[in-house]
Amino acid sequence: MGTKTFNDLHQRASVASSDCMRLLDEAAIAAENPTQLNKYNFPAQFRALFMCHGLVQQQDKIVDRSALTIYPCSLVLNLFRRVKLKVLVACEYSGRVRDAFIKKGHDAISCDILPSDSPGAHYQGDVRDLLNNPRGYDLLIAHPPCTYLTIAAEWAYKERHEINKNLDPNKLYGEARKQAREEAIKFVMDLLNAPIKMKAIENPVGVLSTRYKEADQFIQPYEYGEDASKKTCLWLDGLPKLKPTEFYPPRLAEQANGKGYAFRWGNQTDSGQNREPPGDDRWKIRSTTWQGWADAMAAQWG
Repeated sequence: MGTKTFNDLHQRASVASSDCMRLLDEAAIAAENPTQLNKYNFPAQFRALFMCHGLVQQQDKIVDRSALTIYPCSLVLNLFRRVKLKVLVACEYSGRVRDAFIKKGHDAISCDILPSDSPGAHYQGDVRDLLNNPRGYDLLIAHPPCTYLTIAAEWAYKERHEINKNLDPNKLYGEARKQAREEAIKFVMDLLNAPIKMKAIENPVGVLSTRYKEADQFIQPYEYGEDASKKTCLWLDGLPKLKPTEFYPPRLAEQANGKGYAFRWGNQTDSGQNREPPGDDRWKIRSTTWQGWADAMAAQWG
């Protein structure tokens, strides 16, 4: 490809309308494997905008009619999708995902009822206050609280008199806990129904798989360079599955009662329990997004 025709294409990509760039960005994200160019199947609306800029799609190629030059779809997409995304990270106080996107040059803000642990753009309050912001967002990544969404502690949904345990007076049980679960599910549905074209909901294995739908993907921290194990679900809308970046090898732990050996990571005891000791901040530490996840999201979705 000659320098002149390449620069001409780049210039036309740079001056393309925002709608054209957004459609191109969505097409690039929808193609999970950019090396398989036949996966690019642009809608008629997309092709019409292409033609406005002297380009037309022919199967897995983009033809520049003015210069009679043919470009791979991947090249054209890379030129057009250099767009600063507006990213909203819901239910995040650590700032890790927000900061990872900012480092990639995007406009990102985090939101939580707690203040941010690190300096940066942060809205302290209910994220639903921001969902219909006229300014708009391109991408929503949400980490809704899992207390009532997880399938752990299902016994707590019984009434107090049915539970044979010493109960914490500060926790909900029975009907009150069931109501809290319904409110938690509604909160997630509000996020999913937000007028944002690309969305990712992250949560541990829980009731969303039956009350909403099966997760689109399961991820583990150790697949992203972290010495930890925590099976986590991703529900994706307009986004590709997150690709593992670096495997962190486990240790081999001998099991009690002659039950052999098992793989364990740094956040696990030999028996597989979480190492984090009881304490006021235990929930906060356990719910903080792994840096490896944050970096992968920014690199692959940004």
